[in-house]
Amino acid sequence: MNRSMSRINKMRNYLSLLLFTGVSSVSVFAQASATSETGSDEEVVALPVFEVSTDQDRGYGSTHSLGGSRVNLQIKEIPGSIISLNEQFLKDVAALEVNDAIDYVSGIATRDGAQYTLRGYAQLGVNYRDGLPDREIGLNTAANDAGSFQRLEVIKGPAGILFGSHSMGGVVNRISKMPLSKPRTMVQVGVSGGWDEFIRGMVDTTGPLGQTGLSHRLVLVDREGEKSWGGEDTRRTAVGVLTYDFGKQKSQRVWYRYNYFEYKGDSEQGWNFIDKDDVLPDFFLGDGRDYTNFPDDSYVTQSTRSMELGYRASVDALGGKWTVRLMGRKNDNWGDKSRSYSGGTVRAFDANGNVLGTNREISSKDPRVADWRTTLIARDFESFRNDIAGYFDAVGEYEIGPSAHTLVFSFDARESEQRRTFEFWNAKFPNAPASAPNTYSLIPERSKVELEGVTFEGIKAAGGVGGFTVQNAPVDTAGQAYALQDNISFLKKRLIFVAGGRYDNNKNEGYRVNRQLEETPNAVIKKNAWTYKFGVVVEPIRGLGIFAQEATTFNPGSSEMFPNQEGKIDELGVKLDFDDSNLVATASVFDMELTNVVTPVARPPEQGGGTVNIPAGTQNTKGWELDVSWQPVRGLNMVLAYSDLTSVNERGLPFRGVPQSATYSAFVKYTFTSTILNGVGLGASFKHTGSRTGDSTATFWIPSDEVTNLTVSYAKPKSNWSIQANVINVFDTDALRSSVSDRNLTAWQPITYRLTFNQTF
Repeated sequence: MNRSMSRINKMRNYLSLLLFTGVSSVSVFAQASATSETGSDEEVVALPVFEVSTDQDRGYGSTHSLGGSRVNLQIKEIPGSIISLNEQFLKDVAALEVNDAIDYVSGIATRDGAQYTLRGYAQLGVNYRDGLPDREIGLNTAANDAGSFQRLEVIKGPAGILFGSHSMGGVVNRISKMPLSKPRTMVQVGVSGGWDEFIRGMVDTTGPLGQTGLSHRLVLVDREGEKSWGGEDTRRTAVGVLTYDFGKQKSQRVWYRYNYFEYKGDSEQGWNFIDKDDVLPDFFLGDGRDYTNFPDDSYVTQSTRSMELGYRASVDALGGKWTVRLMGRKNDNWGDKSRSYSGGTVRAFDANGNVLGTNREISSKDPRVADWRTTLIARDFESFRNDIAGYFDAVGEYEIGPSAHTLVFSFDARESEQRRTFEFWNAKFPNAPASAPNTYSLIPERSKVELEGVTFEGIKAAGGVGGFTVQNAPVDTAGQAYALQDNISFLKKRLIFVAGGRYDNNKNEGYRVNRQLEETPNAVIKKNAWTYKFGVVVEPIRGLGIFAQEATTFNPGSSEMFPNQEGKIDELGVKLDFDDSNLVATASVFDMELTNVVTPVARPPEQGGGTVNIPAGTQNTKGWELDVSWQPVRGLNMVLAYSDLTSVNERGLPFRGVPQSATYSAFVKYTFTSTILNGVGLGASFKHTGSRTGDSTATFWIPSDEVTNLTVSYAKPKSNWSIQANVINVFDTDALRSSVSDRNLTAWQPITYRLTFNQTF
């Protein structure tokens, strides 16, 4: 409580200072308004404070960020670690979805699907776009094809004043494609073989519509394919944007954006497990990556539709230049694992059908083992999430004495509803041993026989309803937030102070759902929170910046009995921007903590024993990171990343899937600019992922692994076409990628080939 009150007092003191600054400028505002009313001939120029352009990129080096401060600022002016991956980098690594690209950022470890960890904290999907929340439903794939965004930003650590409640590790922010000032149409065709087998086509057309002030952008993507073991993978994306610029020097803009994503795919190979010796049995290795011990008729279905309507205007007022933005968003998400499978405990059997023990008790090398068996569960999920939100931002750039200010005021109002229910059925296997009825073998040659003819509908018809439950209990949420942040610079931005705070007011109304899907209102939970940020950037020599920050975020408590989880970061770092932005780098050390984490605690015998959940846990991450984008000579571009962190709970147990030893990566590409090889590009990437725990209780560890990719491209000089080949996992590394428990592991994808052709008109 004392810690919270201290934060609130800090926040109130700073808000009072900002209020005094604003009041002292009222006379200036009145003078500016009077000038405007008399019809001054001087026209107002629109400010691009809510847009990030590629014009200042040098190779892979990106110098500006939108998500790092809610407005477009130079990264070196922001006290915090922000890594931007631009359009050229996304193209060269053949990124088709978010995880293909962010794997080259320090502090990130990707898992299968849309899952990844950022600075030790688990993430699912990418729920921010253009610096604002843009929620995806929690499924197995990101709800965006790379054709729908032009760059990605990784904003590391808690930033509650920008985003409110979010993961302690930070956020990944997509920067949308917007209409361009000149007509351009690009056609892209891609094919892939190996793990991902698909044909993908994209049309991206943009430009002004005559002299009307209207501009458009239309992106259409169709991807038809399957995994090498037979799992379906079909995706479709449509993005349409229409903007209208008007007023003096086009200082005002209205726009409408529509985005649609549709996915159907089978990502469930089956139940691969670790034995007593913390190794995969031999029959899962090698070609076993293409083997599935689940029926192949499972799939995930998903559709995501988002609409956005906005207005932006720039004016001279309050002694400076101001830009205001008013925007509304509506997202509708539907879909889930509508036909999926799960398994139970894995047990070893001898030749007589007797149980020897579980996979954590018996080695797969044990000569007594004749079979490994488990149960099969068919599950039918249904879920949706709908969001509607309104945003207002006012950004002022003005001077007071020796100081220059970039003041951001924001207001958010939002509502959402989400539901997720499922039913499940137990499969019957009449020929299973008496000691383990209704189980099937996980040994390939046996499971293929036992699963032959087994289908989801067959299990459902023969097994009857096995159970019904609700996950992510149905809930309606609503909230409002007010935030204020000021970047105050001195000495031509050689010294910058950043301070601000945000107040969030949230309400959650839960429901109980019976087997007939009838809802009964449950408790209404109201939670509020203050978050703040204080930071400083010092540039002792041009291009070298030293920064420090203290920032917070929160997660609302799950009931009135549980307080909000409070997250905080202390970070110190260095930023480089040398050689006309050909060298851009960020290095930092950090200490992060999330408190009031719900954890089970032993109950005294006199109170009945067992455990009780109380908010007594913590999540702690400490470490250091380095990210570098460098173009040392013309034609040579590289991205380097290194991180070494530990992420543990209050008992010292590391979090699942988080590398607890050094993790590093590099992507290097050289494009010839002379001689007979003019236009040829050669590139390679390498990623070493440190060892990490395989499950949430740290009963086993996944060893470190290394993966290498290659890139070859050709773009004929002064032409409008290019061709590129990417080889993923060129040495066919057989490594483990992720897990839910010690009996559900995913192997790294086998060698995969992609060929992409681009034609621009």
